[in-house]
Amino acid sequence: MGPCREGGVPGAGRDRIRPLLLGRGSGLKLQGHGPGGQTVRLHRDFREHPRAGLDLSVLHHPGPDWNKRDSGGVGRGRLGVRGRERPGPRSSARQFDYCGHGGCREPTAAQAGGSAGAVTLILQTILLPLAIAPGDSAVTLRGGTHVPFSPPFTYIEQVYLPLLHQLGIAAEVKLNAWGWYPQGGGEVQLLVRGNSQLREINLLERGELQHVRGLAVVTELPSHIPQRMASRAENLLRQAHLKATVTPSREKGIAPGAGIFLTAEYANTRAGFSALGRVGLAAEKVAEMACAELLNFHDTGAPVDVHLADQLLLPAALAMQPSQYRVAEISTHLTTNAWVIEQFGVARVHIDTSEKVVAIAPSP
Repeated sequence: MGPCREGGVPGAGRDRIRPLLLGRGSGLKLQGHGPGGQTVRLHRDFREHPRAGLDLSVLHHPGPDWNKRDSGGVGRGRLGVRGRERPGPRSSARQFDYCGHGGCREPTAAQAGGSAGAVTLILQTILLPLAIAPGDSAVTLRGGTHVPFSPPFTYIEQVYLPLLHQLGIAAEVKLNAWGWYPQGGGEVQLLVRGNSQLREINLLERGELQHVRGLAVVTELPSHIPQRMASRAENLLRQAHLKATVTPSREKGIAPGAGIFLTAEYANTRAGFSALGRVGLAAEKVAEMACAELLNFHDTGAPVDVHLADQLLLPAALAMQPSQYRVAEISTHLTTNAWVIEQFGVARVHIDTSEKVVAIAPSP
């Protein structure tokens, strides 16, 4: 699943960062040329963690494809979705106002850039600080829930959060409304349990495939479209001798949208794959795109897909014990994140390119 695909366009792996390390005493500067959203989001997580011990400033010169979706809700020329705590309805819970350049506004929500900014990128930015902080937190995010070049909500729910649970992070999400590009209008509720003690993760073997579960969904479109996507996906996966169940669904939304979301459930791990529909693209083709990614991953034998590979780095770096996992592919997102983490002195990251094993050793 990872970043959604649309019309055959590949997902992430686009960060281009020119680093400038000024030294531990004077701080770390990352000067970006092109879209550096992943690095910006990583920087915000480190600002919330006391073990980092560095001040970070990001000097970003946007390319033509830079937008608020890439940075997780940060507007052009302004860095920093800042959190301001305010009392929640229960003494043990907190709610947060996440503010862009326009200042804090009610009600409590994180608005993902424009109307279709990826709420999942904001979710990944704020999740770790909230999990480590004292007390429980509740956040509502509005914007795009299933948009290109970002993890769809389904990936967060069925892959990302279950793997973080193995690391000791307890969080739940609920989809209240679907939000497609460019209209947006989606809404996600996030509940995070605080005071988390992060533990190591070791994923070198994925175990046997248990089942492939999928959802073929449309909003404001005819019901035959998800039926066709689901039928094509099930046929392709069963031809490959995989157990698969893909459920067609027609949901309510503010605008037309379509997509298929597949989760491969192995004995020790999960992986996700997806594709989004667009005008002129047959429903069967959408299903074929998602299935091709799943089958390619399945053939690698790896337990961690290319998108989860870099998303696990930070929680593993903040754990108390060393972690290691084997990945399907070594992406530029993975190597860039590994470099940034090491500059903060939080952990040492070694990537064995021949075995495709990532080893993270947290600093004492």
